[in-house]
Amino acid sequence: MRKLIILKSIGILFLSIGLAWADGLIIDGGLESGTTTHWNEWGLKEWSVVDSPVRSGSFAAKLFDAGTGYGYIQQKGVTISPGKTYSASLWVYDNDPDGEVTIRIYWYTSYDGSGSYVEKAQSPASLNSSSYQELTTGEIIAPVDANSANVRAWVSGTGACGERTFYVDDVCFVRIVARPDYEEKPTTETIEVTNSPFFPYDDISGRPAAGKIKYNVPDGSRITLRIFDVRGKLVRVLIDQQVDSDGEGSVTWDGRDDSGDTIVPIGIYICHIEALNENTGKVTKKTDTIVVGRKLR
Repeated sequence: MRKLIILKSIGILFLSIGLAWADGLIIDGGLESGTTTHWNEWGLKEWSVVDSPVRSGSFAAKLFDAGTGYGYIQQKGVTISPGKTYSASLWVYDNDPDGEVTIRIYWYTSYDGSGSYVEKAQSPASLNSSSYQELTTGEIIAPVDANSANVRAWVSGTGACGERTFYVDDVCFVRIVARPDYEEKPTTETIEVTNSPFFPYDDISGRPAAGKIKYNVPDGSRITLRIFDVRGKLVRVLIDQQVDSDGEGSVTWDGRDDSGDTIVPIGIYICHIEALNENTGKVTKKTDTIVVGRKLR
């Protein structure tokens, strides 16, 4: 029963992380309303919401184009903050050699995405593939005079006046907010985990890539600090019988096992500290949990 509860907790935790990342500033980015209500179209021969093929959920957008020109669907007038950092992404099913898809951000000084844009940013173009692929702009900085953005799933023709069809899903536009660099205070606990969950796979910007473990034990203790999985298997030795004169300190864990080459699977891990007071012979033992996370695909 204990294992079942732990596994359910992991599922709930990472589902929440994935949804928080995907919501962002776009309304109905996954087309899960089943309608075209929140999107505007320009230049396409046809577009609709369909139930196959989808990347996630129940619906995706079908974009049908013709000729050698371009067209797009967009959300107009997304409110943004000047000079702040953003990122845009979408998933596209591109199994048509006569065209390509990009996600594009157009910045405007107006507050409703009207007028002439001042700058733009875009992802690399999609490649012909029989499965969904992710396109992203990476981190982009809004111009200092921008107040809104138009977010476009952009279709370009590359063939000779042919017809082409693409499917777009899970469009995302988010502001990247760095964690404030507060001055850390030493812990009063025997062991205390911070930066949990952390994301060692480098697939989420603005989140910690390593966990941090603080400790506070009697002065002059000989310390051993290990990481175990929930089955009790030893994963990593972070401190191995090291004497700490003042008994306070911290260590980081990058999510790798003892080989140093392999990042462990996502989930809950156990941090165990054992401190031998060499003056009294007393042994102090304590555990805490730490979570390794990853962006949901």
